[in-house]
Amino acid sequence: MSSPVSQALKSFFNNLLSTLTKHQKSEYLRNLLQIVCDNNWGSIPLVFIFEGLSHVKTEPFINAGLLCLIKQLLQSCLASIEPVTRGAIQCFICQSLLNMVDLSSTSLREFFSTLAFLNREEIFQRGTTLWASVVCWIQSRSSSLMSQDKLVFTEVLDYLEAKNEGDNCSVVVDGYRVVGLARMLMLLADAEVENTLLTEDDVKKNLLHSPLGSTLGEVSGILQDLRTRAYINTDKVKRCLAMIYSLVMEEGKPRNMVDMFLWRHLGEHFDEVSYFVMTRLLEHLVKPEDIDEIELYIDVLLCLGLRSQKLLKETQVLLDFVHKTFSVSLKGGNSEQNLDLCDLHCTAAMKLLAVALEILKSQTEDFALCPSDISSAIFSMTRVADVPLPFARKRDSNESFTKSQVGRLISFFISCKWKCQKLLVELSLNMPTGDSKNSLHSNLRSILEGAMEDMGLGSGASDVEILQTVEIITSQLLQDTTTASSFVKMLKLSWLNVIEEKKNANYWRKLKAFIPVLLHRTVFLQDNAVIEASVKEYMDKLNVLSADKTGIMYLVLDHLCESTLKEDADRQVATKLIPFLVEGCYTGSLSKRGERVWLDVCSYIESLGSSCSVNEITSSMSRNDLFTRVIVLNWLSTLRPDVVADHTFVVQFLEALKGTYMDLAVLTTYKQFSNSLSHRQKHRMSLVFLLLSDFITKDICDSFLPDLWQALELECHPSVRQNIEWLVMLLMIRFPDNVNNIWEIMIRYNDKRSVCLCSLFLIISHIGPKLPGHIQVPYFKKALSTLLPWTMAHHYNTRIFAQTAVVRLWEQVQSLSLKEVETQYFVVPESIQFMFSNSNASDTVHKLLNNYIYSSFDPVRDFSMETIFYTMPKLACLADEEWIRPDYFVRRDARWQGDSSKCLIQLLNPSDQLALCKKGPWRSKAQAENEDDIVESADGDVQKKIMPWRQMSPDQETEAELDFQRVKPTGRLILVTSLIDKVPNLGGLCRTSEIFGVSEFVIGNLTHIEDRMFQNLSVSAQKWIPITEVMRPKLLTYLEEKKLEGYTLVGVEQTANSVSLKDYKFPEKTLLLLGNEREGIPVEIIQSLDICVEIPQQGVIRSLNVHVCGALFVWEYTRQHMQESQSNIPPRSNE
Repeated sequence: MSSPVSQALKSFFNNLLSTLTKHQKSEYLRNLLQIVCDNNWGSIPLVFIFEGLSHVKTEPFINAGLLCLIKQLLQSCLASIEPVTRGAIQCFICQSLLNMVDLSSTSLREFFSTLAFLNREEIFQRGTTLWASVVCWIQSRSSSLMSQDKLVFTEVLDYLEAKNEGDNCSVVVDGYRVVGLARMLMLLADAEVENTLLTEDDVKKNLLHSPLGSTLGEVSGILQDLRTRAYINTDKVKRCLAMIYSLVMEEGKPRNMVDMFLWRHLGEHFDEVSYFVMTRLLEHLVKPEDIDEIELYIDVLLCLGLRSQKLLKETQVLLDFVHKTFSVSLKGGNSEQNLDLCDLHCTAAMKLLAVALEILKSQTEDFALCPSDISSAIFSMTRVADVPLPFARKRDSNESFTKSQVGRLISFFISCKWKCQKLLVELSLNMPTGDSKNSLHSNLRSILEGAMEDMGLGSGASDVEILQTVEIITSQLLQDTTTASSFVKMLKLSWLNVIEEKKNANYWRKLKAFIPVLLHRTVFLQDNAVIEASVKEYMDKLNVLSADKTGIMYLVLDHLCESTLKEDADRQVATKLIPFLVEGCYTGSLSKRGERVWLDVCSYIESLGSSCSVNEITSSMSRNDLFTRVIVLNWLSTLRPDVVADHTFVVQFLEALKGTYMDLAVLTTYKQFSNSLSHRQKHRMSLVFLLLSDFITKDICDSFLPDLWQALELECHPSVRQNIEWLVMLLMIRFPDNVNNIWEIMIRYNDKRSVCLCSLFLIISHIGPKLPGHIQVPYFKKALSTLLPWTMAHHYNTRIFAQTAVVRLWEQVQSLSLKEVETQYFVVPESIQFMFSNSNASDTVHKLLNNYIYSSFDPVRDFSMETIFYTMPKLACLADEEWIRPDYFVRRDARWQGDSSKCLIQLLNPSDQLALCKKGPWRSKAQAENEDDIVESADGDVQKKIMPWRQMSPDQETEAELDFQRVKPTGRLILVTSLIDKVPNLGGLCRTSEIFGVSEFVIGNLTHIEDRMFQNLSVSAQKWIPITEVMRPKLLTYLEEKKLEGYTLVGVEQTANSVSLKDYKFPEKTLLLLGNEREGIPVEIIQSLDICVEIPQQGVIRSLNVHVCGALFVWEYTRQHMQESQSNIPPRSNE
């Protein structure tokens, strides 16, 4: 996938910069960056600008001044941009730096300090393509960079000694300086390890003397002195621990010699760091702001503990320390100052307990194998709920703490407390039956009550921990039926806490924690009306919220399909969720222009693959409704027709889906437009019918087919019709006993719209070769005898489709060598030759035969996910937001890349023949564009009228806005054209109606307005006039309704009692009915009219063209009422 904007900007920047001097290039880029920084540009232009710059091939010219501007851009200007586009911009900026940085005019430290501003969580991690690109860049400059190793280590020493930072020696864990140093050390080490010219021993030796080796040696020396030196420089230790933390964060995924080298130096220092942490906690934690410092130490301790082995003894020391701290805190003190210290120490100890439990969890796979002393220590911690909240104990005043400090400390404590509670619950659940496990079960109610109490006190982070704990105990909790009411209260409180964060960053974190509790499998298995009603209420609320916030349904369905329903072997839960799953199949609204552009840009970024590292780390799937549907489709594809539970569920699911589709089809029969929301929803549902067609047995087929025939009557969109037609083909092929049903339906369709018969002709022309051999001869005989009369039908489309079907059928008869059919129907070749003797019809039939649906489509061979969800929607000209590429299914479920036998249908089509076809459903086209607008003069010159609407027609979004402002026509004339067949006449009448202000234009089939010939004649009039669809079978009912509304029904027809147009006075409320081009107005309809009016004639020919008749009548009505309105205007005064 390529972008014209991207290609143009790449060419522009390359051409421009190639003409400038080095100084001019720097000034140009400086001005560009300054404009971007000063004006807060949006993400979309920045994506393409910096992608263009990233491909510039020129001499290096980025100096230290430009690096400062780039840092400002990365730090401030991109902060409010959405993560996917922000990550792409950062990636392109980094590539631009690698291509254009001039190390002769800036230092290596400045370059790496710029890399520190690249977000680790979005693009810049070890193992990504971008990291590898920087490593390659270093290797290509190894000769010049090797000489700077000492300078690099000097930078590290300056940081550890707090040089170049003035009086402020505070430690910021993620400070840009320490992050830049850590990245520089890891990048240089990776460049050394990945040097293919060196042996393993040489690499180890070089690592030892590398800046990373020197830094680790210095850090190890500082850590070893923690126990032995009484007056060690604590600021230096803080910076040492910050450096360790940053190095560990940069370690990332790869496990190469650098990682082993790193942990060979750091893995032995857990004991020293834990000693330092406990000492600092007891002796130096005296102010609320000291919590940040202690948190850094404890995080470093966690990093070391998770990567070290055999720490059970050290963990027990931490547990004993925490137990003693809690004991002291519970006793309190004899002064308010002591109480403040107890609260601070207790808060830090709670964080330390969480770290100790997490380390313990990583150290042993089976908790039952832990030594008894550690088990006892953990058992003593199971009552963390008894530890009082900070400032919960009464004191005279809290003047030593501000309100914000108190709130932050309480929230931090609650978050740590519930992280501990969660880990304790997990450990207890993994234990064999015993005191701890029994203690857990006896305390479930108190845990739930404590959760509700703390949710009212904490913040976003603490609520997440609480909800995660509740999720773990839900199964055990609901085993006790007396806890149902408490659980419902918990859901209500959780929901309120989620909603109050709707505009904050914590909203999505809370929502992600709330959904697993609400959708827990145990919840759905409860036979409790209160719980069922509560769950349904919040699921409905989530559904309503999803209309405003894209991504909510993605989270809900992701958890349902990836967790709740994966454990649902008997499909009990799935059956209860059928209405929700049905909605998941067609969920998704029409994107506004801004959202649509953003989604297109995200799709472009994703198409860049690993060359843009944001694709390796983050994803925009949750922001795209298409992937929400992919989740459900992937899950449905895991079901198997031979599994009884799956089959029973799918039968009920299909029935609900069919009901939803038919309800929507009936509602939207009168007025619907291509790619409208209702069109897309029906199309999405029709795709699911195809996906699950293997579940339709003979009995189900018998009840399913009548609805499919009705759907073909109601549906007008080609993309939906072709899916229904395909489904009918598959069912006929699978159950050939139903083939005779086609001939009965053909009789029924005789009085329906022509498109219904066209669908039948298409189905008949595809299924013959797929039927069993013993019924092929009678099938083809019946098909040919039935279709041949239709090849001479009056209606153009019916005739052409019948002719095309006969040609296809005869080709099949010959390829199958059905001699009996050939002998009996020897006249068919002559009939075909006669059809093709008409050049216009011949050309149209050939075009239709070359259309993909006739030339390449095979209903059995092409039955694959690729064809159903990507190829066919694309060929049918559906909006590209509806195309689901095969790799989208793979991205959500790697199962598609494995054993295909585990999938309901194959992912990829075995043949690319269909995919290579020209897209577009067949339709007749005008011979020339706007032929009625070309006027030939007497001297042979041709003048083409100016058509300003081509430049002035608003886009779809503007049209939607104008719908609210559009002034309705002042007239009361309704023009009914339901009896007219020819599209050019309809287009011309639509144009005439708009010009003369007809109040309503009634048409027999709304699909005509999408026809190019109609649009050429109407010249956009259909956009500015109210149009209603009234099909011919419903015309009498419509006329009766209008008569009741006070309209005079006037027919344009010559009858025995018709009145001349020149003598007729039109009432204000007039309905004007035009007849069919050949047959006029049927007798049964004439009887329902109030009057028939005819145009007086002088010539021999008995009638005018219906468009001309309609124009004359509309003008006469307009003329009469214009005269009336002018006669009612009072005369102008002479004064």
